[in-house]
Amino acid sequence: MKRKKLIALCMLVCLGLSGCSQQTASGEETVNDAQVQEETKENQQAAITYLTESDVITAEDGKEIYRYDYSYPVVSVAGNEKVSQEIAKDQENRKVEFMESSKINEASAKEMYDGATEEEKEYFEGFDDYSYYANKRNDSKVISFTKTVWSYVGGAHGGSYTLGINYDRNTGKILTLDDIFENKEEALDIIKTYILKQCEYPYYQERLFEDYEQYIDDVLAEEYWYLGTEGFHVISNEYVLGTYAAGVFEFLIPYSEVQGLKEVYQPEGAYIYPMVQGADVEMDLDSDGVKENICFSIKTTQTQVGDQIFDVPECVLTINDQDRTEEFMEVADYYQESISEYYYLVDLDKNDQYKEIAICDYGSNDNNVTYFIRYSQGELKYVGTIEEIIGGETCSLSGNGSVKAKVRSDMVETVNIQYSYILQNNELKVQEQEWYPIDVSYHPEEYQNHSILKEVTVYTQKDTASEAKILTPSDGTVRFPATDNKEWVQVQTQDETIYYLHVTGPLEIDNAGIPTSVSEIFDNLLIAG
Repeated sequence: MKRKKLIALCMLVCLGLSGCSQQTASGEETVNDAQVQEETKENQQAAITYLTESDVITAEDGKEIYRYDYSYPVVSVAGNEKVSQEIAKDQENRKVEFMESSKINEASAKEMYDGATEEEKEYFEGFDDYSYYANKRNDSKVISFTKTVWSYVGGAHGGSYTLGINYDRNTGKILTLDDIFENKEEALDIIKTYILKQCEYPYYQERLFEDYEQYIDDVLAEEYWYLGTEGFHVISNEYVLGTYAAGVFEFLIPYSEVQGLKEVYQPEGAYIYPMVQGADVEMDLDSDGVKENICFSIKTTQTQVGDQIFDVPECVLTINDQDRTEEFMEVADYYQESISEYYYLVDLDKNDQYKEIAICDYGSNDNNVTYFIRYSQGELKYVGTIEEIIGGETCSLSGNGSVKAKVRSDMVETVNIQYSYILQNNELKVQEQEWYPIDVSYHPEEYQNHSILKEVTVYTQKDTASEAKILTPSDGTVRFPATDNKEWVQVQTQDETIYYLHVTGPLEIDNAGIPTSVSEIFDNLLIAG
């Protein structure tokens, strides 16, 4: 028995910055250079839609014995249909390969289940194949993805591997190492040396095989690398340099250290210099002609609670051998238990004298954040925080003082919206928008439409004094297109009419003057803990 569905999961929409214009003395409005360059850059981005094909196989007795989920990107390059077609052709070939492998695993699952005893069938774990993509760079030069495949075909645990896939933005051609380097062998020698140096740091030493040096060449191969926004990535999958438990490594080499990368593939946007935690880096942070020595690390201490001893991670920030952790922790709610592998030196605005230290954290409930701080003449200054880590799929640093990053919103359900920031008076400030489009890209299709469970009061305008209307279950399903992320959410009915829902608190609405949980009003809500 089979159940098959095709789900449109998401659309990455290019949004321009708002609030970046200025007025002249005569009152004439002008446009900030950062805004112009950011909008120009975003107009060059490809539109990416993710689709997912799923199939579930059950035995005659109804037991689920196999399933697959294959998520893949559909790339549309405005004004260049040939590029879109070339990428689509490559993606179709990759899908065919996955489906052929899927058929083999499906047959294996059926054979194993059919040959099992009744007791074994009771505890039979169905086989699984999952594949998904993540966009890593999307500009006028390169469109890059990682593709991760996870499979379970019996045994104690499943296994996974990750590939890097890089397309030339102007031809649609798959990029090889020969394509991107002036001299591939020389470039790989430099990258190999950099990776071996990274491996000496504590972060890796605890995770690598003792003889890992013998296998370094195995990761310097086609489809185990990609061009990211923040550097050149080399992927080491499970069992290559470390055990299954160590997981997948991604070695990140700063573009400034990658010699011989052709100009046509050099990155756009802000200067970013990644450094593995625990490693020192020297850089002039305030353009005074003197390089500072910076190091951010996580050190583990032990604490005893009753008879039990626990390892406790603690972050340490030093600048010129002085411990500045306490100052950093005053402005950063650093979670410390779920740790990003790298810290960064970035240039948020190439037109000022500073470079910033950027420290990423996965935070409580995996709410990604990046803290930006400056160091000048011995003083540490907090610049701002974004709710995403550098290198994230929707994180963008223009290099002209503007930043874009997703933000979690819990107005009626857990969703993502995108904030734009601008660096003004040495602070990253949110550029307020009246409405933020809601991104439900990670919501399955069935969770993007919501049935009305009981009568709910909505308004015809974003104002409780405007005309009120009562929606009932007979009105069918609704969607939530946008929010002001303060107290209003747009409600779209099946006839595409937009109404406005008044929110009085997280996951709570004002329903005819009565504070009411949204879960009492709408179904299919995805609410994170």
